[in-house]
Amino acid sequence: MITVDEAIRRVLEATPSPRAPERVSPSDALGRVLAEQIVSREDAPPFARATMDGWAVRVADLETIPAELLFSGETPAGSAPGAELPSGGAFKVMTGAPVPSGTECVVPIEKSEPAAFPGFIRILDALHAGANVAPAGSEVEKGEILFEPGRSIVAADVALLSLLGHVDVPVWPKPRVAVLSTGDELVPAGSPEPPPPGKIRNSNGPMLVACLASAGTSCRVRDLGIARDDALALRVLLREGLRDDVLIISGGVSAGEHDLVADALRAEGVDVLFHKIAMKPGKPLLFGRRQSTLVFGLPGNPLSSFVGFQLFVVPALRALSGGAKEPRARVRVIAADDCPVGSDREEYRPARLFVDGGEWRAKSIPWRGSAHLVNLCRANALHVMSIGAPAVKAASPIEVIPLGGSPPA
Repeated sequence: MITVDEAIRRVLEATPSPRAPERVSPSDALGRVLAEQIVSREDAPPFARATMDGWAVRVADLETIPAELLFSGETPAGSAPGAELPSGGAFKVMTGAPVPSGTECVVPIEKSEPAAFPGFIRILDALHAGANVAPAGSEVEKGEILFEPGRSIVAADVALLSLLGHVDVPVWPKPRVAVLSTGDELVPAGSPEPPPPGKIRNSNGPMLVACLASAGTSCRVRDLGIARDDALALRVLLREGLRDDVLIISGGVSAGEHDLVADALRAEGVDVLFHKIAMKPGKPLLFGRRQSTLVFGLPGNPLSSFVGFQLFVVPALRALSGGAKEPRARVRVIAADDCPVGSDREEYRPARLFVDGGEWRAKSIPWRGSAHLVNLCRANALHVMSIGAPAVKAASPIEVIPLGGSPPA
């Protein structure tokens, strides 16, 4: 058996470079990794605009407060800039509207009132030059670098790219991933009726498809369904899955008489790079490669399959998507309860991260082996216990892998 660190190293070493970049719309770029530097096409804002509803005025006209100024026009949002602001005049402007040439500040509407003479307004407060006015290019200037390659596009990036007219964004392609469940005991999920005696519904397939949707990368996923414990039938479905960038197989990788995956993969030309890791759960995990396709054989027990996906599949997917070749982030938090002595394998136990007194803490979640799916649903982290780790008392630092969302700082 190899160590977890060695297994991750082999996975990342075998992961090929992403396929050639493609250009997509800003909305389609969400969650994708930039392949090239993005430079602004234009200024933002493209004109000097008001940042609140109010009166566009010159500072010199506010030397005496209250100041009575001539109503000189109105510019709602969406209007073209009006004529030049005359000395002693005031333009009514709305938030986001262009201000007239000559405007030095915008006085909030609540700092004004009607004057005694018709056609005039009274300003009740003096402001400094530039107050409540965003000059052209004050947010972004044309030619300014917006994003560097390797950035994963988030919703705010989509808004900025759309605002600045970037209609085609260079990103790395989505990895193509096939998911295959194995086992004569499985029946398809989706029926409320109890399965026949000796059968169980397929949970790993839907779980892995969901994991792919929440892994922080965009993938094109195919669910190949269930392969029976028959060598020829299994090879037909493996052959189909090997057409994609990644093939994820659940079950059939242990040492039992009906665990046929390893031999079937070799028969299909897959070079098995390791099979068995000194970890718990997930010891029988298999990894191989055929040409540019990565193959992950995950154990059939749900927790084993889930942990194997998080530790090994996620880093490979991120690298295939244009991200850095690096393991999942591990962070140190405070143990909320006592932790037992480590075993002869590195362990990954379900845990619950929470904030208490301004500190991130992790509470252990009991589990009864790698088939215990219920308590995995209560976890949002994996507590990492090194081989032979000593017992840890509550309030001591421990290492965890956060699952989903941003890891604690």
